[in-house]
Amino acid sequence: MNQTHPLAVIRSPRTQFWDGVKAQIPNTSGIMPFGMLAGAFTTSVLQSELLGVLYTSGVFAGRAQMVAMQLVLDKSPIFVPLAACIVINLRHLMYGAALSEYFRHVPLRWKILSAFLMTDLSYIVGYPHFRKEADTPHAATSLWYYLGASIVNWGAWSTGGVIGALIGAQIPPSLSLDLVPTFSFIAALVNGMRDRAGFAAGVSAGIVAVIFAGLPWSMGLFISAIVGLIVGLVVEQRDEVSA
Repeated sequence: MNQTHPLAVIRSPRTQFWDGVKAQIPNTSGIMPFGMLAGAFTTSVLQSELLGVLYTSGVFAGRAQMVAMQLVLDKSPIFVPLAACIVINLRHLMYGAALSEYFRHVPLRWKILSAFLMTDLSYIVGYPHFRKEADTPHAATSLWYYLGASIVNWGAWSTGGVIGALIGAQIPPSLSLDLVPTFSFIAALVNGMRDRAGFAAGVSAGIVAVIFAGLPWSMGLFISAIVGLIVGLVVEQRDEVSA
């Protein structure tokens, strides 16, 4: 019967899109507040609400944005925030490698859009769906599920960024808004220390950051990120071999 009606069971792009939207909506409760913090902090650093909004929506990389703004605030040379952002976003290469087989036949314009929309939550929601439908008739339209989830992610982040940019100028300097990224990084660090590799990366990066805290231009943050990444990869490879 499946061979008699192969097209009847294929979910339409619209259905896939809205299923992705619904899957991502619960995550907006965490996306929007982080976007507000990023928008407010960026606006306070760049001294421009317009630039705060454009930067937050256009860059669409929360942790990298917060690090970059902190380094700009510290008057670091341009190569320091650029290098730090590259290191922070190296995980996207792993996301892309994992998703590459599902995008093999996708037109270039959709690949570019999908790459721009790629975030941790886009991957977390999209990858299991791609795998589940890989050997089914729905695979032909599963891209739209990813796009639906990713656009909700971007919309919630951008909305939070606009709100943060508008209220950022109203926040007095005495509230020390520059401490926001520190707290957000601590939360991200704790959240990522769920396995041996994550724990080893977090501990090693934290120790190195404390040791090199006195370096100019916040270079200690950059060095600690590289050390944490290397240690995490080494531990993860050893765990895979032992398994």
